[in-house]
This record gives sequence, structure tokens and C-alpha cells, in this order.
Amino acid sequence: MSSFREINSDIIIRYLEGKLTGEEKAFLVEWLEKDKENRDFLFGVKEMYLAGKWKDISRKADTSTEWERLRGAVSKKAMPQRSGMRHYYIRAMRYSAIAAVLALCFGLGLFYRDSFRNEQFYRVETSAGERALVSLPDGSTIRLNSMSLLSYPSDFSDENRQVSLKGEAAFDISASEEHPFRVHTGEYTVKVKGTKFNVSAYLTDSLVRTTLKEGRVEIEDLHDDASYSCMLEPGESFSYNRNSGVHGVEKVNADFALDWINGDLILRNTSLDQVLVLLERRFGCHFEMNDRELARLSYSAVLKDEPLNEILDYIMTVTPEVVFTKNNREELIVVSRRME
Repeated sequence: MSSFREINSDIIIRYLEGKLTGEEKAFLVEWLEKDKENRDFLFGVKEMYLAGKWKDISRKADTSTEWERLRGAVSKKAMPQRSGMRHYYIRAMRYSAIAAVLALCFGLGLFYRDSFRNEQFYRVETSAGERALVSLPDGSTIRLNSMSLLSYPSDFSDENRQVSLKGEAAFDISASEEHPFRVHTGEYTVKVKGTKFNVSAYLTDSLVRTTLKEGRVEIEDLHDDASYSCMLEPGESFSYNRNSGVHGVEKVNADFALDWINGDLILRNTSLDQVLVLLERRFGCHFEMNDRELARLSYSAVLKDEPLNEILDYIMTVTPEVVFTKNNREELIVVSRRME
């Protein structure tokens, strides 16, 4: 007899809702260890839950027969297994309508049993022009900017609040004096007890920057100084240079760091080389520029829904010495100096 019949659908529902008792957790672990098909089923159902489809599905699957059918349907769509870490990917929608990605996870502890040694992570990833809103079980929310990756453990809970970021995100963290929230950037860790702040940690940028809007945060565990500690007050920004190791705190307008949340691209004396980086992240294009004098040209503008061609025309209008040439074969836009 299939071991699937041994599991009560109520246990799976309570697992998804994070309401299992200790005895039920033990039973679920034992059931998962019996058969790989059981694990595939549970992870598949969890994927449906995360995708927001669970209520409709569970409402229909209210008999043992329907649960068997659901088991078969989910198993066929089970997520591929990977060696090492297992990752669950949640793709964001196009940025024209900010994606509301409900990324809930529930502490169960079963993934740390001997047969589940590989750590589990959820990942939310955006590509060019995409943004996402992530809601965590502790009430915290995170807005993820284009071409960014947020990951956090599947046992995320009030006691275990930590995420890793590659890219940019704005955080609104639920307060907890007893259980600080931590953001790992790879260069340092941001320790939070409840606050609003922005972190920019793109791997292609030399600077990793944390800007505080409200509350207080502590910068700790610096890449080359594990004992480092620095407190930020509202309106302060901490930056770390990956190339030189130089770091420090400066007074800033914190609102500027959060302009991107509304989809605006605001340039404030922004150098051309940095403008091109921002355009690559918004439109998924690629620029090539070898003239360092052109790279130092600066621009100020508020860009909303303008298409790429209009933005490039604007740049060439205010600085006629700049020319953009599309190389469709190599999918490049070459930036050069206009010949007299």
C-alpha cells in the first residue's frame, strides 16, 4: 500500500500554516523519510502554496481520492533535485506592475535531521526591469530592485531572522529586541531590531552601501575586520569599497536611496558610466564605452516610463559629443565620441 495513504491531509495543511505539534512534526519526518515520492509531493504542494494557488486546490481536494489525484499531479511537476543546497525560485513579474511575491516559509526543523543535511533556501530573483515585494512570516517586507537576488533559509522564523542579498533592496523590518534581523551582503552584515533602510550590494558595483531611513542599524562583521561595529542613525549611509577596503559613514538624504521603489530613475549629477549601469539594469541592454572622459560627463533628470531610445536621445541632446551606435549582431550599444 502506498505510504501516501498514511498521511492525513490535515497534517499537510497544518504544516503549510506552521501549526504542527511536536508529535505531528515527528510523524511528518518519518513519513518523508519513507519514500522520495512523499518528499516530492510535499515540496510540490509547498510550491503551490507559495504561488498563492493553495486555497483553490485544497478546497477541491477534500476526499482521499482527490488527494491521491493531487499527489499524482504534483509529483509530475515536482521541482528538480539539485546536489548540495536545494533552492526554491520565485520569479518576479515585469516591472510595469510591481510583482507581489508572497514568500512565506515555516519553521519545521525536519530539514536538519540526518537525512536532510543539505540546508534549504528560498530565493527571490529579479531580472532587468523587474521588481518584487517579499513578505516574510515575521511581518517584515522587502522590496527587491532589478537584477537582484534575495535568499533566506526555509526555517526562517521569529527566532531565526536572516537573509542574504546580492543587488538592491529596501527593508521594512518588524521590530524585535530579542531577535535581531540580519542582512548578509558578503562584505558586511546589517544587524537590525526594527527599522527602514536600503541596501545596495550589486556584485558589479565597487561600493556596497546601506542607507538608514528610520530606526537604528548596526554594521558588523566587516569583510576584513570581523570585530568591526558601527551604529547608523537616520539619514546616515555606510559604504564599503570592495576594491580598496575603504569604508565610512556620511550624512545623506535617505529618500534619494529609495527613489527606485516607485519605478522612477532619478539622476542627480550622475556620471555617464553610472547612468549606463542603471539603464542596463532597467532595460537589460549592454553598453560598451572606452572613453574615460565621456564616462565623467554628468546628468540630472527624472525618468519614469520613457523607453530606452528616448533616454539615449536625451543624453545625445544635452551632450552632443556622445553618440550611441547599436550593434545588433553582438547585442551591444557602443558609446563613442562624435567625430567633428
